[in-house]
Amino acid sequence: MSCWTLVQPDTLVDVPSTEQLKTALESKNDVVKISAMKTILRIIINGDPLSSILMHVIRYVMPSKNKELKKLLFYYWEVCPKYNSDGTMKQEMILACNSLRNELQHPNEYIRGATLRFLCKLKEPELLEPLIPTVRQCLEHRHAYVRKNAILAVLRIYQLSSQLLPDAPSLAEDFITIEQDATCKRNAFMVLCTIAPETASLYLLENKDAMLTLPAPFQLVAIEFIRKTAINDLENKSVFFSMLMDLLQASSNSVVYEAATSLMNMTFNTQVIKIAASKLLDLAIKESDNNAKIIMLERIAELVQRDKSALEDLVPELLRLLSTDDEDVCKKTLDIIMGLLSTRNVQEVLTHLQKELVKSAMNSERGEAHRRAFTDAIHSCAILFPPMASSAIQSLLNNVSEFKNESVASVVSFVKEVMEKFPDLRSPIIRKLLLCLREDGNEKIYRGVLWMIGEYCLTLSDIGVAWKALRASLGNMPVMESVLKEGKNSVEMSTDEQHKSSSSRKILPDGTYATESAITASATSASSTSDCLVRTAIVKGDHYLASILACALTKLVMRSSTLTDDSARINSMKAEAMLIIASFIRFLQSDYVQYRIDDDTLDRMMVCIRSLHVFPEVESLKEVYLQDSRLAFSKAMAEYEQRQKDENAEAFTQQIVQADDLLQIRQITKQSKEGEIHEFESDISKAAGDDIIVDADSSKLDRVVPLTGFTDPVYVEAYVKIQQFDIILDILLVNRTSNTLQNLSLELATLGNIKLVERPPVMNLGPNAFKSVQATVKVSSIDTGVIFGSVVFDGKTALESRVVILNGISINIMDYIKPVYIPESEFRSMWTEVEWENKVDIVRNEDITVHEFLHDLMKKTNMKCLTPESSLRGDCQFLSANLYARSIFGEDALMSLSIEKTTDGKILGHVRIRSKTQGVALSLGSVVAA
Repeated sequence: MSCWTLVQPDTLVDVPSTEQLKTALESKNDVVKISAMKTILRIIINGDPLSSILMHVIRYVMPSKNKELKKLLFYYWEVCPKYNSDGTMKQEMILACNSLRNELQHPNEYIRGATLRFLCKLKEPELLEPLIPTVRQCLEHRHAYVRKNAILAVLRIYQLSSQLLPDAPSLAEDFITIEQDATCKRNAFMVLCTIAPETASLYLLENKDAMLTLPAPFQLVAIEFIRKTAINDLENKSVFFSMLMDLLQASSNSVVYEAATSLMNMTFNTQVIKIAASKLLDLAIKESDNNAKIIMLERIAELVQRDKSALEDLVPELLRLLSTDDEDVCKKTLDIIMGLLSTRNVQEVLTHLQKELVKSAMNSERGEAHRRAFTDAIHSCAILFPPMASSAIQSLLNNVSEFKNESVASVVSFVKEVMEKFPDLRSPIIRKLLLCLREDGNEKIYRGVLWMIGEYCLTLSDIGVAWKALRASLGNMPVMESVLKEGKNSVEMSTDEQHKSSSSRKILPDGTYATESAITASATSASSTSDCLVRTAIVKGDHYLASILACALTKLVMRSSTLTDDSARINSMKAEAMLIIASFIRFLQSDYVQYRIDDDTLDRMMVCIRSLHVFPEVESLKEVYLQDSRLAFSKAMAEYEQRQKDENAEAFTQQIVQADDLLQIRQITKQSKEGEIHEFESDISKAAGDDIIVDADSSKLDRVVPLTGFTDPVYVEAYVKIQQFDIILDILLVNRTSNTLQNLSLELATLGNIKLVERPPVMNLGPNAFKSVQATVKVSSIDTGVIFGSVVFDGKTALESRVVILNGISINIMDYIKPVYIPESEFRSMWTEVEWENKVDIVRNEDITVHEFLHDLMKKTNMKCLTPESSLRGDCQFLSANLYARSIFGEDALMSLSIEKTTDGKILGHVRIRSKTQGVALSLGSVVAA
């Protein structure tokens, strides 16, 4: 496969003329010659043959002994035109051939080797034919560097024309038999694999017992040969198979990896797959490079999808990888372990996860991502295997005080799900949750505990225990008097200390004395040092926790009234609940708090007080508090489970083979199984872009962009084709004049995170003629990008140039965005982490509903709606939804929609777009506003 290089010329420096280049080559200064040769190479590579310079190169460069000039001379022989217009070889090339022969006979082995390497790049049999005898002699040279390049030169000559060297297979066979150097032996076997596979197969069979003693480079070539030929060589397939099994014991990690992956593609035998996976796992444990670990784990994941039951015994070894500090390796390992869970190993997995969770809480090097990953894994174990739920919850609640917001939210959602699914565990879990109210932890834990207490305390005994725990966490009532009393004592105790430590006043930066309410400060400090942790959190400003507390107390009182007829007890609980709620309202509205209560929280707490007062007469209130809230949570869980089932069913459907599908026979086709291509063939097809879906003819027309008008001297239009990370422009140029346009060049430039990697060459365009050229642009981000430029050609004189400005081509970021579903908790976590936000106002006069607007927005932005469908149902004039998408570069795009439909039919609102990069937020904002 040839590889061409386009070298961009320096437009700021004038291109020297041929005479100037000849003068530079005639110089006796090697530095001048080197500069001239580099210029000549750039000019030739970009399309100008410079035929008249050949003789000067032969006369003044070829005799030089300068090593850099020799290297540049080899480059020149590779690219310079070697044939006349009639197809015959130029006479000057005889001198070049003679020079190459002398280099092959040079006493310096490195010059010989470099020349032999250069011969592998030549494509002219006429040049190679006189050099064959010298190449044969190099096969017997004393230095291995010469021999290893000589055998590759034999391969190149044979591939160009087998008639030039008909005995090349026998030469390679004799060479590999007597050769002792590892690299030479490897090159010779590679030659046999290419030109005489039967001979290579026989050589492997003769040396099968010594395979482990051969050098690693040879073993790698042998594995590649076996992988490609063993499918067709059924007679010796078993022998090749046993050779691969032996190579699993090789000392080189590369050899072991290649042997294991080859076995994966060659067989579906359960025992062999288990052995291959075991070797890959050993490599993952031994390797220190995290990228190598991930590659091994990806191969193991492929085997798990193929045969899960065969790899369950590898779980203990996989658990060892969880001790790594790399987040990606840890998550990949957990994904594999979760796929191998069974009743036999779930206890061992859960125990190890609990230990790792404790270690992660104590290890500062491990981030929050580790704890969240372990929490999610423990969650999965408990849901898939209900007997493990109690142990899982115990381990999580014991360490939840060390967690941050993201992990706390995961723990809370997990406990909610377990209590909803497993009624038998509710009472024990309630008692474990109440212990969290005594620990100084994250405020989200208190919110979750209070909500679950209100929802799942379904017996009088549970309600009684929960009520005592709540009262202990709230302290004495009323709140105002209790806090002020504690604050007063705190002030008196600290007055003497303040006098002892300092008698000076605190001065602010502006020079004034600091003023502070002693009661406010002491109240805060008193509540902070108190054991009443829920009250402390509320006093510090967590008003949302206060509203949850009010709802929990209301639910406990209402549920007690349904379980007992003891009116005295119910009235006592009701009065105490109303006192608690009213006390917090009074205190949070006072001047003694730093943050006063907001209106929403105040309304919610007042509604709870009114509900407690009238619920005996209004039975529907009990239904709202005790049934509707739980029903909403149950529906949300059901929708989440249904979404998971749909995703699993979709993935399973892609693997199903219908009964009337065509049979895939591996002896006839390249595929060994439906949907499975051998690894090396798949890699080649991806690299060549063969797996890209071809657009339909109708969609192709939509991608044609006119760059100039029909009245311009040159009409230009481009077809924009997206291929993975590249944009390929197929550009059509049409000469609209009756004159030949000389030195026509298409000058393109880019704006944004895109880079032009292939430029169209300079050309001449005849009258009314047309030509197609191609340009390639590399895209590295979905930021807004523009391709612009001009067409430049010579005018009536050489010194006059004409320019036609091209229209710009805007990059459509929708080609690089894919809708992805993520949990709502992960969305909220990302929303707080990302840096850039773009707010776009929405004003639509069209007569559509808010739901239709949401679907239009999803279609326009290619994003996934994360808000459950149940939350969007109903005919309402307001709508709020979260949307998410991810680019092919791994960039996250988050969107929050909030709109309403006014009485006059307009849709008003805004869209908030957040991303880690400013370009993504701005690009999506322009799409929304369009």
